[in-house]
Amino acid sequence: MARRRTSPSSADRGRGDGPAFPPDRTGVVFKTDTRLRPDGEKGLLVNTLRGDEEYYRHRAQLWEIQALTPRTVSPASASG
Repeated sequence: MARRRTSPSSADRGRGDGPAFPPDRTGVVFKTDTRLRPDGEKGLLVNTLRGDEEYYRHRAQLWEIQALTPRTVSPASASG
């Protein structure tokens, strides 16, 4: 499935140097592999917040949860 660009994005209006993600010659900006869904090809393209919560609480694998966990960088120890 591909998303077609219908109007300029806010990124287009920001610096004035063209779109951040220019469309290809057919107008496609991003190509999305719709098979990469928790429930496979038959799953919903868009899930509800409740559906996402249920998925991450009961069925998600550890790496999926870790990918959503914010990371913070701690400064190196000053001792040395």
